[in-house]
Amino acid sequence: MNWEKSWVFSWNAWAQHHVKLVTFLSNDLVYLTILVALLTFLIVEIRVVGKPLFTTNNIRKFLFDGIVKIALPVGLATTVSEILSRTFPRQRPFVTYPEKVHSVFLHTADGGMPSHHTVFMIALAASTFLFSRTISYIVALMTLICACARIAAGIHYPMDILAAVVVGLLIPYLTKVVLLRLRDSLSRPKSA
Repeated sequence: MNWEKSWVFSWNAWAQHHVKLVTFLSNDLVYLTILVALLTFLIVEIRVVGKPLFTTNNIRKFLFDGIVKIALPVGLATTVSEILSRTFPRQRPFVTYPEKVHSVFLHTADGGMPSHHTVFMIALAASTFLFSRTISYIVALMTLICACARIAAGIHYPMDILAAVVVGLLIPYLTKVVLLRLRDSLSRPKSA
C-alpha cells in the first residue's frame, strides 16, 4: 500500500469517530480564516489611512489595497486551482476506495486535485503576509489544520494538499512580482 492510501485510510478511520470535529475543521474553519485575515486587513488599513477616515482618497486607497493585496492574488489562485482540477481530474479517496474510505460529510465526487479549500486558504495566508506576518502564520496554521481534516474526511489525498500549497503560494508571489514590475514600468519617466 502506498503512503497516501495509508494516511487516508488511517486518518479516515479516526475521523469516523470524530465526525462533528472533522466536519467543522474541514468545512467551516475556512470562514474563521477569512474573518481573521479581513479583520487584520481592516485594522492595518485604518491605522495607515489616517483621519478623517472616510475621505474619498482614503476609501479609494482602501479599495485599491484590498483588491491588490487580497482579492486579486486569492482570486487568481482559486481560478488556477479550478482550471487544474478540471484539466487533471483525480478521483477523491471516498470515490476510489468506497469500501475503505467513508466520506465524513456529503461531498460531490468531482476532481480533488488540488484542494480548492487549501489553495484559497494558503493564498490568503500568503496575501496576509504583505501586511501582517504574525497573522499570516496564524492563517497558515489554520490552513494546515483544515488540510489535515480534509484528508481525514476522505475528501483529499496528501498530494492534493501539497499541490494546493504550491499553487496557493506561487500565484500570490507571481501576482506581486507582476504588479511591482508594472508599477515600476509605469513610474519610469518616458524618454524623448
